[in-house]
Amino acid sequence: MNYDLAKQLKDTGFPQSGNGFFGTNSKTYAEVKPRPFNSNKGAYQPTLEELIDACGKEFGELLRVYNYEGEILSWEAKQRHNPEKYIDIIEVEGITKEEAVAKLWLELNNLKSNK
Repeated sequence: MNYDLAKQLKDTGFPQSGNGFFGTNSKTYAEVKPRPFNSNKGAYQPTLEELIDACGKEFGELLRVYNYEGEILSWEAKQRHNPEKYIDIIEVEGITKEEAVAKLWLELNNLKSNK
């Protein structure tokens, strides 16, 4: 996950602590596990587990997208289908598993804030 996506998570209200990394620019993240930091000067990069947990019951699945040679092209995260709520399934792609689930969380959060 890059800094810009982590910053977008932060700006949308994702918790800024846990077992992931934090960074202060678009080039690198600290190579150490969590330590106290000034959240006004950086953005937290959550772990995959934290992202999935944050999606809650809405998280459906995480899939690999392959090319014809069998190489992984990207990852796709999907919302759990809920026919009672008549919600279209959300599908988002990312270069990494974390990026895909972060984008799913952003989409789910956007749906909730637009209600």
